[in-house]
Amino acid sequence: MDARDLPLGTAAYAENIDNIQQQGLFSGLPWDDQVGTSIYGKCQKVTPYDSGDVAVLVDRSASSDTRPTIRVVNISNMSHITSLDAGVGGRYERDCGASDGESVHVGMGASSTSKPKWVGNIFHGQFGGGAPGTTSISIVDAEIKRAECVGVHTVDENTRFRLPDYSVDETLRRTWDISQTNFKIGTTYVYFASLIYDGHQEAPLQTIAYMVLDRTNIKLTGRAPTGGAGTSTTELGTGVLINYDDTSPPDFSWLNAASESPPTLNEVPCDGINRVSFQIRIRTDAVSSLETLPTRVTGINIYRSALIGSFNSASIWSLSNGDVGLPDPEFLQHIKINDTGWADEVSGASATESFNLTGDTYATYAFVDELPGGLQTFENKTGYPSTLEHMKIHYGISCVAESYHVVGRAWHNDLLQIETWLFRSKAYRYDTFDWTRDYLVLPIEPNAIVYFGGKIYAFGNGRTVVINPVSFDIEDVWEGIGAPSSTSVIVTDRGMFFADSNNIYFHNGNNVSPIGGPVLRNQFTDNAAWLLRTSGDPVLVYDSRYDSIIVCYKNSATNAAALMFNISSESWSYVTFAVAGPIHTGFQTPNGRAYVSFQNASSPYFYSLFSSATKRAWKWVSPIIESIGEKTKFYKVRVAYKGSSPSIFFYDNDSTYTTAHAVTLGAAYQGNVKDGQLTTTTDAFITFREIALKVEGTASQDATHISLIHRRIGTR
Repeated sequence: MDARDLPLGTAAYAENIDNIQQQGLFSGLPWDDQVGTSIYGKCQKVTPYDSGDVAVLVDRSASSDTRPTIRVVNISNMSHITSLDAGVGGRYERDCGASDGESVHVGMGASSTSKPKWVGNIFHGQFGGGAPGTTSISIVDAEIKRAECVGVHTVDENTRFRLPDYSVDETLRRTWDISQTNFKIGTTYVYFASLIYDGHQEAPLQTIAYMVLDRTNIKLTGRAPTGGAGTSTTELGTGVLINYDDTSPPDFSWLNAASESPPTLNEVPCDGINRVSFQIRIRTDAVSSLETLPTRVTGINIYRSALIGSFNSASIWSLSNGDVGLPDPEFLQHIKINDTGWADEVSGASATESFNLTGDTYATYAFVDELPGGLQTFENKTGYPSTLEHMKIHYGISCVAESYHVVGRAWHNDLLQIETWLFRSKAYRYDTFDWTRDYLVLPIEPNAIVYFGGKIYAFGNGRTVVINPVSFDIEDVWEGIGAPSSTSVIVTDRGMFFADSNNIYFHNGNNVSPIGGPVLRNQFTDNAAWLLRTSGDPVLVYDSRYDSIIVCYKNSATNAAALMFNISSESWSYVTFAVAGPIHTGFQTPNGRAYVSFQNASSPYFYSLFSSATKRAWKWVSPIIESIGEKTKFYKVRVAYKGSSPSIFFYDNDSTYTTAHAVTLGAAYQGNVKDGQLTTTTDAFITFREIALKVEGTASQDATHISLIHRRIGTR
């Protein structure tokens, strides 16, 4: 075919035509090459990061479908770098990831056990060592959790109370001086801890201790972190009059007497104490499956709240849940994990004390509280309510838009029926969600969300919602078009492409239009008809080398197939695959090579598209060339080819393109140009209503310069 012939885009049907070969040359696409043998391809998302040579995927292979494995892979050869069993699969069986350039935030779906993960080079301090990402790739919990690994050990020599100084006027009725008293008798003090992740992200509060001052004693009780063993109680020790700094602690019993007469001078206390010192303990390693300090934690904040009245141990822990009017806790101190005040300790206590399991490793810190309180409270410092239980947002789809991480198909144990909600993270903090404020309720259940052209597009079944990522408001709703999953949408530098059960669409940045009209049905084969494909979500892949979008699906024979759309020429070609079974996902490497993943019994791996040295068989059928309506005496088909002769067929008088005459190329002609002539006598004189050419070749056959020559005969 040359410049005078029909352009490739006018084909009535094209199969496996290579569109980046020499201009005018019909040649087959190369086959696909299997890449690697250790990485199964049953996943929905491959997220490159770092230099682009590394990617993260969630492997849902047949052997571990309900316990997917997070894999970090080298995408040049799909070899394994590291992996982690991620636990039970998500409720929606969806995978998604968003990269900040150094790591990937991976959503595992929506259920209580499908925790999101941070994967990659995670730079932060950690107790007892350097940052995990400085030497190797890490896979860590992405949730901002409460300080369940932090507690107070009260039966210890570091737990002390100090009485303030007092004065007595001998000439007047004895009174006690309260000018230096920070902690008042008749008050309950509750201590909280919050973990600081990555140097700036503060987790919700966790109650770690309470202290009660009444008329007879002082009681400090430590909270056993969740997951303790050996006891049924939630408190440790009694804390009654433990280790006063005074040599001989005074007796408070006189305060309960009916007489107002004070005791002797040396037994008169003031109205409380002015300092408390106790030991904060962090579990850093456990012999059983107890929670330890997350490696992303860089520090701990200590808070205190006070409530007039004394509470017993059975009710005190409800204070942190807002069941009583506990004031907003005041910030007291930030303790860095690498502070020199920490000391390592291996517990030798019995297992009956749930924060001192024998063999567990702890770090201890002597905390001293002798200030009236901080200038900030938890709520005005963080913007979160002090009663916030957790920030655990589990999700199944996501995108990054204007520095925000936006997620959907979410799960939260305190929020019911949130399948239609989107949540937006804090700016540049992909794992910090204020779900009480930053959410948007959609009129659909989103199957996919992508960021394109300054907008977020939430695709549902038959509807698509356009969202402003900054104001987080709905701007528009497209009716009648959508996408079934995140694999069915792709954003490229040429525009956004997506597919649903009815058509394939292109958004050029200004408007959206259907482009699948030429391939919705096909008169040559049902396998190439979009409307006749079998069930399964389509997978879209961009191949910049071919300037094409490859729309993969299961054809009418339930085998893997694709429709390849060349963006420049706006032409379609049907693409076949040697591997049977569905295609699960696709992506493009930084060098422009497109990959797809197959999942079947024999080849559940990734394949590099159009990379083999062996080519596919190909075919090309022209549209109707002429509708003459007159008899023709003589006609020829001429074709130039390389290698062995391709097959040439000639359609006439057949509007369905089902009956073709074979064109025999004459052996007498030599050189690169061969002429063929129909020799059947019944065709010597015929009235042509429709004329079309079909050319097809094997992997070793190329063709060009196809032409039709005929001579009309006048009607008598």
